[in-house]
Order: sequence, then structure tokens, then C-alpha cells
Amino acid sequence: MDRTGQVVGEKYRLVRLLGEGGMGAVYEAQHTLIGRRCAVKFLHAEFARQPEVVTRFIREAQAASSIGHRGIIDIYDVGRTPDGAPYLVMEFLEGISVGKLLEGGTPLPVKTAAEIVAQALSALLQAHRHGIVHRDLKPDNLYLVQAPGAPPLVKVLDFGISKMTVASEQQQKMTQTGTVLGTPTYMAPEQAAGRTDVDQRLDLYAMGVILFELLTGRVPFSGTNYNQVMFAILSEPFPSPRALRPDLPVALEAVVLKATAKNREDRYPDAEAMLQALAPFLDPAALVRLGMNPDEAAPFRSPPPGAPTPTAPSSGPDPTEAPAAPVSTAMVQLTEHTAGLSPARRRAKAWTVAALATLVVAVLVLFLWRPWSSSGSAP
Repeated sequence: MDRTGQVVGEKYRLVRLLGEGGMGAVYEAQHTLIGRRCAVKFLHAEFARQPEVVTRFIREAQAASSIGHRGIIDIYDVGRTPDGAPYLVMEFLEGISVGKLLEGGTPLPVKTAAEIVAQALSALLQAHRHGIVHRDLKPDNLYLVQAPGAPPLVKVLDFGISKMTVASEQQQKMTQTGTVLGTPTYMAPEQAAGRTDVDQRLDLYAMGVILFELLTGRVPFSGTNYNQVMFAILSEPFPSPRALRPDLPVALEAVVLKATAKNREDRYPDAEAMLQALAPFLDPAALVRLGMNPDEAAPFRSPPPGAPTPTAPSSGPDPTEAPAAPVSTAMVQLTEHTAGLSPARRRAKAWTVAALATLVVAVLVLFLWRPWSSSGSAP
């Protein structure tokens, strides 16, 4: 059912369908009185009739609203349409999901990958302090918000199956059925096993998997069906990132492997500890934005010349920082790399660059040859 053109809650006009998934659909909308752009997320009708699913849907609004961090998507309103469909009204985000960024399977530069994960960890740290475990972290739920003249800001989305670690009796009933919730590729072993006593270390495992994928361009475990992936998570050792990308620093591989330890007691105890472990791989300005002291982080040194290190386009200073502040290049480069060009525009841009390069070469040849000059003339 396409709801484009409808006005919900007597004030949100649905402008266009942004996307649709198995459980619901998201529309761009505009507040009819103040003109504010927003997004409205609906549950599909078949799920709107299931009280447990609706409760989880509303929990997304409660969880996101209670955290209060710029890295968590803002929820403005909740409601139901006259036909009974629950909806959430959220901030409208412009940018690209990390899932979309990974579609090409190309590994990211170390500092870019580290900053994406570090920004997400900063938001999760605040969520965990409020007793909220996300439980469904994956690249599609991390969004790179792009604003003119600023490096991308990572937003954590979709707290729909989050769990309050200090749960009410009703919440406990919802999670004691043994139902496996989440996306299998990024599930921690205890989640894949259907355990209900999960805590924040489940989210850290997922962030370790995402970091692995950002650095290698592939997921650690795969299979032809859901059960094969979960069996691999439970029984196979986590693969070495350096086996796929030997130029990675040993210390960064150690961060991935500690975050994804099968026994949660062997993982980082909290998001802050994992964030501190990533600090040496972040630009000084990135550390400042995260509220960390650059002087306390031993910086990551790039591999020596000739090492096969992925690169991103060079860029100028980060305009969001004061002149005296160190410049963060990793996310500025990512802004240029993910500027939202369509394939056609990318091809046009490539042809333009090629044409300009050819013109420069032709002018240089003519200048050196100077066919208009007489062979016997003197300068």
C-alpha cells in the first residue's frame, strides 16, 4: 500500500516512499504547519496486528528518545493511522548507509574504518549507560549523515529489538521465549544460541564484525541459509583480518579479534574500552570530536612506502574544526568518496577528467614543439 500524499497525525504529509522492507516502509514527509522535513516509518499491516511486534516498534521510539546522543537518530512522534497502522516520526537523514558503502566489497582505509566504528561506539556507550542493548547492529543500521562542508556523522538506527538490561516483567516475557532476534551475520554466539541473558558485549561483537567487514570488504561467516551462518558463528574460529589483508596493523587485528571473542568474558567489557583501543588509529581531530585527548593516544603510523595500503582521494582541511585544531582527513576523504554520485554521473565525471588530462598533454606538446616557429629563427 503506497501512502504517498496522505496526511498522518493531522500534520505530517507523506511526500514519497524512501524504502520498504519485510516489516515496514519509510516515507519522506513534511510537517504541514512548520514545513519541517522528516521521515515516517510504518509497520506493515500483518505486523500491526501482532501486539508483541507493535510493542517492539514503540520501544524503538522509547529507546532512541531516552538516550540523547547526536549519534542516535531522533524520534519526534509516535501514533496510529485511522486504519490502525503504527508509525514513528523521525529526523530526515541525508547521506548513505554503511551497508551501501560496502556494496562494492572494497576495503576502506584504516583510519576511515576506525572512525566509523569509533563514532558508533560513542553512541552505543551512551545507550549502554542507559541500560539499552541494541541487539541488531549491522552496516544497514549505521548511517553516514552528510552535511555540506563537514565530515560524515555516524548515526545508529533501528532500536526496534533493543533490550532494556533492567527490564520490566513484560519485557522479560518478550525475550524469554528463546526467539533469535537480529541479523545472523552480525550475531554474537550467545545471541545465535538463543540465550536471553545478553548484555552490551553482544553489541561489541557486532561492531567487531562490522570493523572486520570495513577492513576486508567481506563478512567473516557466510552460508546458503540462516542456519548455516549461525552454525559457523557457534562452531568456527573467527577469521584473521590480516590473512585477508596483510598490510593491517597487528594491533588493529587484535581489536577485531578481542571484540569478536566467542566467550563474551574475553571481549571488551564495555564500549569505552573498545573505543580506547581504537584511539591510536584515529586522526587527532576525530579524537577531539569524540571527546578524547589526542595526547593520550599513541598514533597509528602508516605502512612504509610500497606497502599495498588502500587510499582515498586527498582533501583539504576539515572546515568543522577551529584553525588551531588538528585536521581529520579520514572522514573528509570519505565525504568525497561517497558524494552521492549516480553511476551515470560518475561516468560523466570520469570522462570529464580524462578529457581535461588529454587537453593538458596536448597543450604541453604544442608548447614544446612550437610548430608555428621557423626552424631558423632565434629566440
